[in-house]
Amino acid sequence: MAVEIPTYTDPLAGFRAAGTRLAGCRVTADGWDLDQLDDAFRAAAGGMAYLVPDFQNPTGALMPADARLTVARLAERHRVTVVADETMRDLDLRDGPAPVRRIPGSVLIGSAAKTIWAGLRVGWIRGPAALIGEPAHHPLCEPLSAAPTQQLVAAELLRDLESLLRDRRAVLRRQRDHLCGLLAGDDRWRFTVPPGGLALWVRLTALRADLVTARARAHGLELSPGPSFAADATHPHHLRLPYTPPISTLDRVAAVLDLACGGQGARSR
Repeated sequence: MAVEIPTYTDPLAGFRAAGTRLAGCRVTADGWDLDQLDDAFRAAAGGMAYLVPDFQNPTGALMPADARLTVARLAERHRVTVVADETMRDLDLRDGPAPVRRIPGSVLIGSAAKTIWAGLRVGWIRGPAALIGEPAHHPLCEPLSAAPTQQLVAAELLRDLESLLRDRRAVLRRQRDHLCGLLAGDDRWRFTVPPGGLALWVRLTALRADLVTARARAHGLELSPGPSFAADATHPHHLRLPYTPPISTLDRVAAVLDLACGGQGARSR
């Protein structure tokens, strides 16, 4: 399995539990290392790749159109099935967003839990009929499916998704900008304002993430350290900071992060 480094923790944990051999490709807020992606696809030849091209979790990066075409060519060359995770695709926080074309030939997965509401645990897969038919007839499909009531609620909400998304994007944009404003200009960390998604990918300039998370936990705040997002356990100085909580909670997050990093830091001038 070819994966991004870093990538979303839940699939990564599932791959590891299944004993899958992982080949990694670096991705930052500035984008994907396509040379490493070629190497990762070569290592995963005949297998699969799990990518998050739209507001990548956790970096927030958006894969350009030309890079998506490169991914498709690499997948064909190395006989790799690309699974593109689109759970963040609709959470585009840019002014006047213009969706980027999907990776040609990829299998698409999505979820109402990110787009609409975290409690609505309904997801979907889109791909060739033959591929979709196989898991649909698997004996585990029914017990692993969401409750019928949840599915009916999701189906109803998806009929009018655009109006829901307008409100959701407006709230997320306000919360993102508020947290960025609280953290801006402090030399204890660096981050790039993401164009979409749900979180900031913050690099600590001096302290390790495990130390900061332990200190934050003592103040009642659970943070996600960078190594948990990396197949090779790298990124020891990174934290993922979601901006999904209310403004008052984000104020608390910034205050605890300040304490966990040693109190008032020097401000950039």
